[in-house]
Amino acid sequence: MQRDSVLFYKFIALALLVMLHIRPAVAQYTVHGRVIDQQSNSPLIGATIQGVNNILSTSSDKEGIFILSVDTTLREIEVRMLGYKNIIVPLTPQDSILIIPLEKAERTIEAVEITQKRKYNRKNPATEIIDLVIKNK
Repeated sequence: MQRDSVLFYKFIALALLVMLHIRPAVAQYTVHGRVIDQQSNSPLIGATIQGVNNILSTSSDKEGIFILSVDTTLREIEVRMLGYKNIIVPLTPQDSILIIPLEKAERTIEAVEITQKRKYNRKNPATEIIDLVIKNK
């Protein structure tokens, strides 16, 4: 009886090991694509491509091209770049090469006025020493 239970546990352990090693090898594919500017169709260098709710990510090269290995459970990727609107792209394993146009984000900031109140803080002992050195030079 004890021998049968040991064999049973060995079989379960072996089955788990096989399942853990086969799943990653079978369940991955590669997404290829190109990120371009929507208006000019020029490549966007350094755009970030990341799986939605996933840590896998990459960036586009000098021609806007990227390659990302993902598993079949990933359904969407997010493409972001500074100065452009983020976009979420749905994936299917049949996608060969994605062309992803990004739209420029129109963002304006309020004007900032910089004024000088005085040369520097007179309460700082370092500035007093500097003044003395300049005067006695």
